[in-house]
Amino acid sequence: MKTYLLGIDNGLTTTKAVLYDLRGAQAGVASLTTRLLSARAGWSEIDLREQWETCCAVIRQVIAATGIAPAEIAAIGVSGYGNGAHVLDGNGQPLGNGITSMDHRALEMVSDFPAEAKAVLQKLTLQGVWDAQPGMLLRWMKIHQPERYRQVKVVLLCKDWLQFCLTGNLSADYTDSSAAGVMNNLTKAYDQEIFDLLGIPEMYGSLPPVLDSHGVSGKVTQSAAEQTGLISGIPVVAGMFDVAANSLGAGLMQPGQFCAIAGTWNINIAIGQQALTPRKIRQCTVYADSDFYAYVDSSATSASNLEWFMQRVLCQSCGYDEFERIIARYAPEDVDLIFLPLVYSGLRNDAPGAMFAGLRNYHGREEMLWAIAEGIGFAHYYHIRNLLSEGIAPGSTLIFTGGASQNQRWCQMFADITQMRVTVPESDQTGALGDCIMAGVGAGIFSTIAQAVKEMVRTRAVYEPNPEHANAYQRKYERFVELLEQL
Repeated sequence: MKTYLLGIDNGLTTTKAVLYDLRGAQAGVASLTTRLLSARAGWSEIDLREQWETCCAVIRQVIAATGIAPAEIAAIGVSGYGNGAHVLDGNGQPLGNGITSMDHRALEMVSDFPAEAKAVLQKLTLQGVWDAQPGMLLRWMKIHQPERYRQVKVVLLCKDWLQFCLTGNLSADYTDSSAAGVMNNLTKAYDQEIFDLLGIPEMYGSLPPVLDSHGVSGKVTQSAAEQTGLISGIPVVAGMFDVAANSLGAGLMQPGQFCAIAGTWNINIAIGQQALTPRKIRQCTVYADSDFYAYVDSSATSASNLEWFMQRVLCQSCGYDEFERIIARYAPEDVDLIFLPLVYSGLRNDAPGAMFAGLRNYHGREEMLWAIAEGIGFAHYYHIRNLLSEGIAPGSTLIFTGGASQNQRWCQMFADITQMRVTVPESDQTGALGDCIMAGVGAGIFSTIAQAVKEMVRTRAVYEPNPEHANAYQRKYERFVELLEQL
């Protein structure tokens, strides 16, 4: 009896394998650290063979930990970090390390890229040009590594490489390709003009066929079965960009809802049926349900800022339990301190650096932790307001997931800052759950994506906004934006 689904979530921090039953109950999870390489300042790479070995290891571990027989697994879904470039030769072998989405080697090329070409690309791809997109990385490779470039026959994104290792078949999906600047997001197809504008016209034919996220890309090969502990013949669906997987696994299925992912990145998403050319938001991509577009605004300004403060400043003298107790002690009027959570990046594709504003001698670590919690909430609200400024219909519900959603007081703070009802999904592995939802549809267990979400996604908690805090938070948010403008 095939009663389980396997989700494989490949991030830049960890690689996870999670087993769910058909009702969305988590049976087990295994996780290993993703090892990144940096040969030079600004470079971020990954050994592709090691990445596959890590994937194999977490699959073996979750099978061993749960005791679930591989024959009980009905289908597999895979998600991964978007952008970057994993390039293969004509024999399907890696041409050096994969380049990740945290790589900045092409930064100067973006600055020097013709403004007219940027404008046309934005109209076609519904996003700006930035340095870790596969197109810009290939442009860089063509100039700086011409011999490697000449050998490139296949260009893959992270989860597509792992799909290839599992099935021996090449495939991509709409969520990943549409977020990577290589697809015409109006026609939902590759476009030669994009590659011509990027100066890499010969790479147009190097991209794999695009499938719906629930489309079966292949089946586990005998070789992959031996390496992973699976059995051969299990169907593998095309999968998703991890942002889409997380939001789907959290339950984002209707216009009028917003989803905030508060982890390493500050990611905020709404969906609708109209394509739009972004003015303030980062991108408009094809959603997990390809009848919809996803409107995304994001930056590296979320919970990673709290991790930085706790590890580098407090030296881990404060854990998450104490953090929860500390932020329970205050109301928004009690702390006259503003934090801009820009340790890793800015809110607008810049990097001005973080700051505490109004720091005085009577402030201590408790007030600073409260200000960091608020500042991260303000940064998410900033992106949500950008989404609204694009004409996206306002909603009353914010689906909240990621590491920050495990803290009850922080969830309440998000509700009070946004004045939206905050719902938190039961699963703390929403990316892998999104993978399993698509796997279930691809295997024919569920007839539609909506049915799969209804069956597998449940809500753990709901936080209603406190209207008594609305005015105080509006004043503090206005101060937050004023400081941002001064930077």
